Amino acid sequence: MQKKERTTVFADRRKGDRRLVSERRGRTRIERDRRRGFGRREEDMVAAAALEQELLAALDKAEALGPEHLSVALALNDLGLYYYRANRDAEAEPLHKRALGIQEKVLGAMHPDVVQTLHNLAALFYAQNRYADSEGLLKRALEILREARANSNRSKTAPDDTGAE
Repeated sequence: MQKKERTTVFADRRKGDRRLVSERRGRTRIERDRRRGFGRREEDMVAAAALEQELLAALDKAEALGPEHLSVALALNDLGLYYYRANRDAEAEPLHKRALGIQEKVLGAMHPDVVQTLHNLAALFYAQNRYADSEGLLKRALEILREARANSNRSKTAPDDTGAE
């Protein structure tokens, strides 16, 4: 009788281990899906379609302000990010590039707000195994952030020009 209990306990533990491994695999799959896109359930697909329509409507509304308006760049960046997460990389790339062009024209190439678009485009290139392109964009983003930080530190330590003592 003692031996039977051990066998049962061992068998239960093995079943538990299998369930644990199965749960781990399931979590990994879910995390992988969540990282790049939406779930596969019907509700998620409906929500994704609705979100895409909202993003397209926001882009149309922004373009009414002018094709070079900063709001257009933000809407393009958001739509490009949606396409990236939905594994529609071919549609995402031109949107991010256009957003980057508008931001550079309106804000300047070294403006800190350009960094987010650079990062999104770099992530897209990385997902496409275009590592050299991704690295170049990330280095540029890092350079912009370092410059912004240096300017911020300079302005904090600059002497007061008002003449007050």
